[in-house]
Amino acid sequence: MTDGAAPWANRGPKIKMTPEQKAAGIERILAERPQGVPFRVFAFGSLMWNPECCVASTFAATVHDHQRRFQIWSTRARGTDEQPGLGLCLVPEPGQACKGLVLELDEDMLAEDLPRLWDREQNSGVYRPTWITADSLDGPVQVMTFVVIPDHPHFVPPLPRDTMAEIMCKAAGRYGTNHDYLVRLLETLEALGVEDPDLADLDACIRARRPA
Repeated sequence: MTDGAAPWANRGPKIKMTPEQKAAGIERILAERPQGVPFRVFAFGSLMWNPECCVASTFAATVHDHQRRFQIWSTRARGTDEQPGLGLCLVPEPGQACKGLVLELDEDMLAEDLPRLWDREQNSGVYRPTWITADSLDGPVQVMTFVVIPDHPHFVPPLPRDTMAEIMCKAAGRYGTNHDYLVRLLETLEALGVEDPDLADLDACIRARRPA
């Protein structure tokens, strides 16, 4: 990044998946689906409070060797091409753990809900939808989740907290402001009994930048 340039100035070309690519991704994930169990999605971000799918039931669970991070550019949901925000992603990190919600989807609505889910989460293809194991109170379950692709142009290397705050206090998209995304996340994590001091510090840093 050159001196004085916006943090996203060199994020690479804008990428948009085609309908055929999204359909192929859904076909693959269905082919790899565990048999004899509900279709379960592990939600670690906004899917926890706004799934936009027909959800039959939910329960808390934890995936290991992964962590949620604000490390992708958001140019639709919480930002624009001109003023991108930061979106959450699930990053592989050995030794870490991420608690979220498992969404059991309504089997009768999968044909409608999966394309809707892919349109929302896979617009740029920054994730690889993947089946992984989550630990719940009733034992391990197989869940589909969206794991980030670290070499994707929209992936963001770790940024200083002040830089993240600068980005997030300005960005907004079709789902609202970038800061509201963080606030809703903190509220949801509190309900799950999860404390994340780094996210709390980021929230305080953004609030300090707001005009009095």
